[in-house]
Order: sequence, then structure tokens, then C-alpha cells
Amino acid sequence: MATSQQLLAHLFTKQTTNRPLLTIRKVTPYSNLTRLVSLSRYLRQQHIPFAISAVSVTDNSELAAYRTYTKALREVELNGGVVFLQTPQVGGASASDGTLLDRLMTGELVDLANQAVFPVGISSEGYWNQDAVLRKNALQKSSSWLLLANKTPTYLKQDNDAVVAQRAFAATPLKTMSAKMVSDFAVPTALTISLPTSKSQLRHVERTIVHAGFEWANLQTNGYRSTIRTGTTELVYHDGKYYLNGHQQRVTRKVASPYKTPKPVATQPLFKGFFKFQGQFLTVFFGVVLIALVVFIIIGRRIYWRRLRRK
Repeated sequence: MATSQQLLAHLFTKQTTNRPLLTIRKVTPYSNLTRLVSLSRYLRQQHIPFAISAVSVTDNSELAAYRTYTKALREVELNGGVVFLQTPQVGGASASDGTLLDRLMTGELVDLANQAVFPVGISSEGYWNQDAVLRKNALQKSSSWLLLANKTPTYLKQDNDAVVAQRAFAATPLKTMSAKMVSDFAVPTALTISLPTSKSQLRHVERTIVHAGFEWANLQTNGYRSTIRTGTTELVYHDGKYYLNGHQQRVTRKVASPYKTPKPVATQPLFKGFFKFQGQFLTVFFGVVLIALVVFIIIGRRIYWRRLRRK
């Protein structure tokens, strides 16, 4: 990959050197978030800047599970990491679904911002830049892209008319590279590694990152700037600071939820009064019947003894 990058850079007279961006992939609401936070803390302790490619949700952002997920993403930000919002999987869609994709991406970005999670770019499979619908309604919302390797391209309106972003990182697995092979890259490059799924994998990932020997790209410095515009919302990341519609934002561990849990409404059973009245009525009724029976027994006994006496 490094050789092909150098060839392309030479062809387009773009002779630059770029430190690789360490990127943690496969971060989802279903991931082991404890390990994500643990890895981010380890990287902070080792003074290693990094990014994550994370998916979000389109619905149920008011649930506690979503707030737990965004809390972990804030920990990533607080530990020196940055978040690239990964686009959804394409399946069963057509070129007419561009508006739906636009609305979906806008909703995800706004929901994340409400939870003090501020993406610095969009990540997707590389073929999205060769599709007019996918590019317009997702990628072009951001000035920074993280282009992942293609798996099974699903085009909505393929035009092969790729555009240039202000900053586009070409992703390749970390396991295929080492500082002994190449220390700097001809184009912006992200070296990716999957989020570990076990404690043993976590230790292995930590060792792999440290032993790779790279000087990692730090998006908090060197004047790095990115902008995401969607609807009436503008997110800007510049020199390690986040701005929402021009106002600087602070990332804190706790964020007040915009959703209030409704208090349970006291309800009365539909037939509660009826059954209460029915119970009282039956008590009185059987009491009267019992008294009447006692009276009849006493009267009957007296009549019976009178007859015996006459005989």
C-alpha cells in the first residue's frame, strides 16, 4: 500500500509526508464498552493519540442504553481520542432513498451532539465516494473522511465521479504495517485495529500498538480543522476544541439527558368502586339473613315446645 501511495502522490505531484492515524474500528452500541474505555485510558497513559470509527442509532436515542453508549464515547474524547461517525450499512435501498439517508445522518449527528459527543468526520467504505447519492447525503456533510476498505459495494447511483475532501484518510489494517516498513505515508493514512472482544485480546492490542513503533498523527495539534454541516447544525473541531454553531463546547463525563422519565400516573381500577359496594352489600345481606334465621329458629323452637306441653 505504501508503494502505491507514493506512486499516486508522485503522479499528482503531492509529495507530502503524513504520520498515520491510529483508528479503533468496530465500535458499536453492542460492543464491550468497558474494554473501549480501558483501551482509551491505556492510550492516554502511553501518550498515543487515536481515533475511533463508531456507528450510532437512528431510533431510541431516549433510552438509557444509548446514554450508556454515549457516556463511553465521551470517555474516548476525554482520553484524547476523536470520533468518526460511521455510515450505516446499505441494504434494500435505491437512488430515491437519498432524502432518507440525509435525514438519518442528520438525526444521528444531532443526537450525538446533544450528548456532548462531537464527531470530527464521517467514516464509510471507500466506494461511497463513487456513488452520487451516498456521497451527497452522507460524506459531503463533513470536510474530513475516513475511507475504509470495501467489502461488498452496494451502489445506489454509481457515477465513479469521486470528489476531493479537505482531509481524507485511507484506511488499512495496522497488522499489515510497521514502522520498519514505512515511518511516514505519502497520503493521509489511518492504520486500523478492531476493538478487542476479550481481556486477552485487549492486552494483545495494547502490545501491538506499542510495538508498531509509529509516531502517530495527533489531530489535536498542528492546526487540524474539520467541519460538519447538517441542517441548522455546524460542528467544528479545531486544535483540539469543539464548537457547536460557533460556541465552544466542553466535554464532561456527565451530561443531563434531554429526555425526562415520566412519573407513573396513579390510576384507579375500573371496577374498584363497584366491587367495594358489592362486598358491603353482600355483608349486610348475609347479616340480615343470618339474624332472620336465628329469629325463625327461636320462634320455631317455642312453637315446638308448646305443642309438646299440650300433649
